[in-house]
Amino acid sequence: MRFVGAPFVFSFNEVANGPSLISPNAAVNANNQVYFMDNGGFYTYAGSAQRLPCTVLDYVLSDLNQGQAFKVFGAVNNIANEIMWFYPSGNSLEVDKYVMYNYLEQVWSIGTTTDDFVRTAWDEAHILNNPIAASKNSSTNNNNYLFAHEVGHGNDGSDFTAYIESSDFDLDPDGEKYMAVNKIIPDIEFRDQQSSTDDVTITIKGRDYPLQDLSTLSTISVTPNSTFTNTRARSRQCAIKVSNSSSDYGWRLGDLRLDIRPDGKR
Repeated sequence: MRFVGAPFVFSFNEVANGPSLISPNAAVNANNQVYFMDNGGFYTYAGSAQRLPCTVLDYVLSDLNQGQAFKVFGAVNNIANEIMWFYPSGNSLEVDKYVMYNYLEQVWSIGTTTDDFVRTAWDEAHILNNPIAASKNSSTNNNNYLFAHEVGHGNDGSDFTAYIESSDFDLDPDGEKYMAVNKIIPDIEFRDQQSSTDDVTITIKGRDYPLQDLSTLSTISVTPNSTFTNTRARSRQCAIKVSNSSSDYGWRLGDLRLDIRPDGKR
């Protein structure tokens, strides 16, 4: 839109053809670009509209409640270089899931109400030190809160369970060979460490066939003094989960190193 004077005052120039907004609040400004969601995917605009490759696109769109799509809204957390879209899924009439994009690392992640992070409104709150967001945890007003984010390591004084879990990985050619995970070298930064016994749990999961459920193959406790751990995990496909539950200290995951070799079932 630009000023052109009387009689029409303003004129509009089309900058892109094809993408649209899935809802009025589905666009956010971050990293000197505009990121937005439409009915078929995610886009960024910095002079021209470009589609964002999304590794979880089918997960989001196949479960999105299109009848409530106008409730989708975008949010920005520049402290963590993240953009989020909160949306109603399945038959839910309210927001109950989110998809997150780290624009520096170009990594996607997903989440649901089960991790207590779904929000119904978000404000970057530039005049404050941290973003604030609203949450609806029940149909009454007794359990609905306004949260200050990125403050401390707990959940309003209670222990906060934090985790990140990878998708499945296997050896080439895809899924043809069993693999043995013999050693893991953790790379975890402990924040506001309280003692040498502070710990983070690394869980190696696996499955032999695509339709099987993941089962736990090995569990490793990592402390600030940990170096490496020998493991005995065998599977066709594996996934890694890193988690802890505490309100006293936090952690940040670096690059885990695994000793992985082709192997047989026995």
